[in-house]
Amino acid sequence: MVRREYDTNCKVLRQLESNGKSLHNMKIDKTRAIVKDLHSRIRVALHRIDSISKRIEELRDKELQPQLEELIDGYVFFSFLYFRSSVELEVD
Repeated sequence: MVRREYDTNCKVLRQLESNGKSLHNMKIDKTRAIVKDLHSRIRVALHRIDSISKRIEELRDKELQPQLEELIDGYVFFSFLYFRSSVELEVD
């Protein structure tokens, strides 16, 4: 949504600047200010996204990966026990 507004205002600014009429100077300045503000918002949003992504990667690597490995080890152990007990039942 912010990106769309930014793109629209950039297009308006380019059109105003290409006309080059001094009557539009105030409008050009206002549009530049809007574009600058929107650009700042986009940069802040991208920074937030980057920070959140890094936090997700940390959680995955430090917390979820060890839990997953423990779960797999437990599954392998109980699979072995199940296989062993089923073989013992067949022998009996």
